[in-house]
Amino acid sequence: MSPILPLLLLSLYLTLGTTLAQDDEEPLLRVLPPAIAVTPGEEVSLVCSHYPEDLEADLELQWYLPNSEEPISAQEFNETTVNTTQDDILRFSSENGTLTITNASLSDSGTYVCRNVDRTLEVEAEVKVYVMPSYVTEIMVVLAINAVLVLVFLGCYFWSIINDRRYKKQQQAREKLGHKR
Repeated sequence: MSPILPLLLLSLYLTLGTTLAQDDEEPLLRVLPPAIAVTPGEEVSLVCSHYPEDLEADLELQWYLPNSEEPISAQEFNETTVNTTQDDILRFSSENGTLTITNASLSDSGTYVCRNVDRTLEVEAEVKVYVMPSYVTEIMVVLAINAVLVLVFLGCYFWSIINDRRYKKQQQAREKLGHKR
């Protein structure tokens, strides 16, 4: 028997075993990225999909705003959404399992939910919109303190040079007058 035959059989067994194991898996939903942080004005994109892959079912996935039971796709032309204007709703797009938020604002922060049509599967994604603090004031204070310290250092240095020269002149004057050190 050839030594390649057992390796071939083992390879075939592992391949079929993996394929069968994948077929037995419960379908799940996954979202990428599961959490995202952006600053106001940026675009957010969350991709929801079935695992194992099911491209046809992915076309029917729906995204839900935080604390909402109505899919975003149904809200796009509905102005009755609580605390949301028509312009706000138009910034959201939910298509083929992908949620896109254009021009993100602070109020967009929250947990978004992706569900299949019959609501038996769902996955959450966290969106955090934050304002990056400005450190201009702190930087100016640090620069001012550094400038003062440099001036103090230079002042001490020059004071030391001036005093050293005075001392040497006084010593030379004493020596001229005949004083000993």
